Amino acid sequence: MLENPKVSVIVPVYKAEAYLYRCVDSLLVQTFTNFEILLIDDGSPDRSGEICDEYARKDTRVRVFHKENGGVSSARNLGLKYAQGEWIAFVDSDDWVESDFLEVFRLLSVDVDMIHCGLQLEQKPKKFVRYSIFRHRQQIKPSELLNPVYFSSCSVSYFYKRSLINNLGLKFCDVIKYSEDRQFIIKYLSSCSNNVLLIDNQAYRYCLNAGSAVHSKRSYTRCLDDLVVLQSLKGLSLATTTPFVFRLFVKGFILAYCIYCDKSKPDFHVAINDLIRYSEGYSHEYLLFQSFVKHPMLTVRAFKCYWWIRTIYHKMK
Repeated sequence: MLENPKVSVIVPVYKAEAYLYRCVDSLLVQTFTNFEILLIDDGSPDRSGEICDEYARKDTRVRVFHKENGGVSSARNLGLKYAQGEWIAFVDSDDWVESDFLEVFRLLSVDVDMIHCGLQLEQKPKKFVRYSIFRHRQQIKPSELLNPVYFSSCSVSYFYKRSLINNLGLKFCDVIKYSEDRQFIIKYLSSCSNNVLLIDNQAYRYCLNAGSAVHSKRSYTRCLDDLVVLQSLKGLSLATTTPFVFRLFVKGFILAYCIYCDKSKPDFHVAINDLIRYSEGYSHEYLLFQSFVKHPMLTVRAFKCYWWIRTIYHKMK
């Protein structure tokens, strides 16, 4: 086991036999070497657990934990419990990273509470689409990260301070299944007193496999998970100290909600009423939501316009 690692990389593992070698191999060849890897075998029924043990025998930076299946949130929480690094990174077992994924820590000279990097979506082998484009390094206030221009609901696109997580007693919610990343990130942000560092690095390769949650249509259960997160926002200081940015975030949330929900299902209309109830007090967001529901093409156009504006914004900075 590596003593005093700068970064702990937590990798939940479940039915990852087909991807795990690629994932761990990409981590072991990092140009920055002061890190540990925590492989959390979440009761995987295939050879994933054995593969994890192979790596632990070959490299002292790799630590393996076997547990009964409890889902990705419980696996990440176990990793947080045993992590030793000053910083925390999460990597999904079916993804991989470039060799400079952790290079930011070699020359990190600013006191920040969070680091936000870009990622690239792998839609087909060797075909990548940039996501979260930052033209250069910059620092922003924690509240500014809620601006849809910056925010990503993928926990893997951030680096977190372990001391902050421990002081908060912060964990991933293992009751909800689909929006646990978003909730974790927002709760973490609410405790940040220092700036967030944005870095111009898309070293993380987010792979869209056939069974990926990104590809699946939203069920009513998924909608309810999103609504739980939306409701939890109201209790955070970010909602009152930065109302304008908070409103932008809510609008982005509703836009994504409308795009990915299956409007042909009866449950969607039940979810609409729930969203209206949860969004009470946000009159502009409610009107926006109504427009998207009544005019589906407006949703598509708004989505395209959003990404166009986002790209132009970063080119101008």
